[in-house]
Amino acid sequence: MQRTLWVDYARGIAMIGVMVVHLSAFPNELIKWIYTWLIPLFFFVAGYVNNISRQGSFTVYIKHQTRRLIIPYICFNCINYIYWICIGRNFGISIDNNIEVWHPLIGILYGNASWLTHAVPLWFIPCLLTTETLFFLIRKLSTRKQRLTTVITTLSIGFLLYTTLPNQLPWSFAQAFTMLTFYLFGNLSKTINIKNTANLSLLSLVFITTVLSITFLPILSIANVAYNTLGNYWFFLMTSFIGITSITLSMILIERKFHNIKLLAFLGQNTLFIMSCHLILYACIKGFTCFILKLPLDIYHNIYVNILLVCSTILISIPFIIGANKYTPWLVGKK
Repeated sequence: MQRTLWVDYARGIAMIGVMVVHLSAFPNELIKWIYTWLIPLFFFVAGYVNNISRQGSFTVYIKHQTRRLIIPYICFNCINYIYWICIGRNFGISIDNNIEVWHPLIGILYGNASWLTHAVPLWFIPCLLTTETLFFLIRKLSTRKQRLTTVITTLSIGFLLYTTLPNQLPWSFAQAFTMLTFYLFGNLSKTINIKNTANLSLLSLVFITTVLSITFLPILSIANVAYNTLGNYWFFLMTSFIGITSITLSMILIERKFHNIKLLAFLGQNTLFIMSCHLILYACIKGFTCFILKLPLDIYHNIYVNILLVCSTILISIPFIIGANKYTPWLVGKK
């Protein structure tokens, strides 16, 4: 199946966003802006590319998701847990928090960011699985005419869970209902044809939505979906859709202009590996500069050093990703 380049670009940009927000040296306003669209964009794109057959049985669906998400979730948790046991818990905040060795094991089963102390980014996989399972059931049990009612219902349930059980449910169930809204809109947006839309019109929309998203920043709080801290729920939804529109239309314009940016497309096609391992690579690079090169850790308070850290992590990831795709495709959810 031919890939849609702007989708890969959008995922690639979102993956870079994940790597940026996990570093403390970048400006707070930049982090706040990225968080407005970061996780919603992943779910919007996932909904857009969803190709699970409506006629397929639930058994076939579970087999598909076991290969695609559950096996990688278990494998990457094992990798991160071994690293955490051997190295990670002896440095940084793990020492201060005094986390017991059994705590992450419960977290792997519970699938919640608060418990995945050895690998917080892996909360995304169970949340995506929960969201896609809800979507599968919706497609089975509702007609196309009922989709608007479905969206309103999921929004209402998401708001109810956000206000009553914000981050206490397993497998990020509370977050899944909110993310399901973006997933549904991503899937519905397949019907929108913008092939004949002029570049100038798209550029105007990008400009308007970008200005709007920046304008709202002063009154926004940082929306961290992993811990379901979104600030004002409805305001979060609005600014997220504005950000998604800005990023996706920008990527469509970039696809039209440059046709194939290979590195960005590569990132977008391999987000699972980078999301699961970039914190380990961050720690390894910092350890190398600290213990081998004898550089002080204070250098990582500098924004330019952190940009270099992000770039270095991406480059170091490439051979590992190629090796995983070739020799252990099951690790990254592929056949």
